[in-house]
Order: sequence, then C-alpha cells, then structure tokens
Amino acid sequence: MNLFLIKNVINSDISSFFCRGLSYNLLEIETTKNDPVFDFNYDIKQWFDEPDNKSISQYKLNQPQKISFVITTEQGKIISDKREIFGNTKTGRGQIIKRLPLTMVCRTPIIEEDKVTIKI
Repeated sequence: MNLFLIKNVINSDISSFFCRGLSYNLLEIETTKNDPVFDFNYDIKQWFDEPDNKSISQYKLNQPQKISFVITTEQGKIISDKREIFGNTKTGRGQIIKRLPLTMVCRTPIIEEDKVTIKI
C-alpha cells in the first residue's frame, strides 16, 4: 500500500480525509471510542476495487456514505504486543511504526452502513 500513490492523485478533499482517517491517532488502541468517521460522496470501495485508472468522479453517489476508520482486534493485539517489547515512548512508538507493515499500523476503513472493509 502506498498512501501517496493511491490510484494516482485523488481529489485533494477526498485524499485529505481518507489519509487523515487512516493515520488518526496511530498506535492508540485504547481510544477506539474516538474512531474517526467521514462522509464521502464517492464510492471509494468500488473505485479501489476497479483495475482501471478511472476518475473518482465516475463513482459519485446519490447520498453520502459514512466510512469509519478503526483499529481491528488483530491490529490492536499486534500493536499491544509490540508496545510491550518497545515501550510506549516516542522512540518505542517509532520502532513499532518502522517495523510493522503499513497495513498493520494504519486504521482500517469500514463502510458503516453495511460494515464492509475497504481493502487498500
């Protein structure tokens, strides 16, 4: 996953909110009550799933779709285990981010209406 090359350059508002959701409060598994939720006017999941490089504008929705960005149970356990090894200091958190795959560190986007995960 390359957050900066996601299907070319996304509309700045869409990419801003999506990347903010993915990276919100990294490594803070205790704050899952504060998972960020954003409204998107485009079908982000379908757009990611398409193999073609179509414009996001072709995936406009009639009504906004809420996407929440969560730390999954698996992510929480792995982050917690790594925190025990490296500690909960700036240096320790840096080691966790450096040593785990980005997909384990970033929050998982989930469409709230049907609880479908968006694979990035």
